[in-house]
Amino acid sequence: PAHADADAASAPAGAAGRVLVADDNAIQREMVTHLLGQRGHQVTAVAGGAATLAALEQAEFDVVLMDLQMPDMDGFQTAAAIRRREAATGRRVPIVAITASALTTDRDRCLEVGIDDYVSKPVSKDQLVAMVAGYVQPRAAGAEPPWRPAEREAYLDGLGGDTDLARRLVSLFLEQAPSLLDAVHDALARRDAPGLSREAHRLKGAMGGFPAIAAQDLVARLENAALQGHVDTARAVFPSLERELTRLVRALPDLV
Repeated sequence: PAHADADAASAPAGAAGRVLVADDNAIQREMVTHLLGQRGHQVTAVAGGAATLAALEQAEFDVVLMDLQMPDMDGFQTAAAIRRREAATGRRVPIVAITASALTTDRDRCLEVGIDDYVSKPVSKDQLVAMVAGYVQPRAAGAEPPWRPAEREAYLDGLGGDTDLARRLVSLFLEQAPSLLDAVHDALARRDAPGLSREAHRLKGAMGGFPAIAAQDLVARLENAALQGHVDTARAVFPSLERELTRLVRALPDLV
């Protein structure tokens, strides 16, 4: 259905997800809509908090990207209103806050009102794509993300066409993935930036041969944050990485 005060970016068949973008800046809305539309997402863009609530009444979305500084209702008020409505439905849409502020107080307020993730402007294209990929869910309940034939072919070509080796590598990764992710989590809990960088690098290396761009982007973001000593930034990335790695583990047996 058409949305009042909204611009929709049509997506090709098999689009990755439905994304609601809320930002009062028309240029920012256009840029985000274009970048995500290029990746196959179906994007609806609105200009404020009230329009965000209206859009969520008319359609379901995989994730909401929301500016915190909006004129009619700010992002905190809008997120709180969304969570109040959801209390009656049992459904919970992920909300990612996008703001020019990097204050710790803003991060704390995000958690208080039920915002799942937080990124500061300017948001890079790679960061935006990886963030959305971490939240988008498969279309059908229990369905696995499809592997395109080209992805399978490229993966096997990289192994010289050796399907037995491919299956062994998948099996090995599936065995190691839980402990690799636990090691990243433990380093985060200790706020051990050097250890976090090492563990993230191990995880990145383990998944490096698979056609898993979203997971690789997320773990690279986490590793880079750790290298710079930004543990709080790495902590904000971790939930998205955990979700994407879970989807990767479910999908890998169908790769070969």
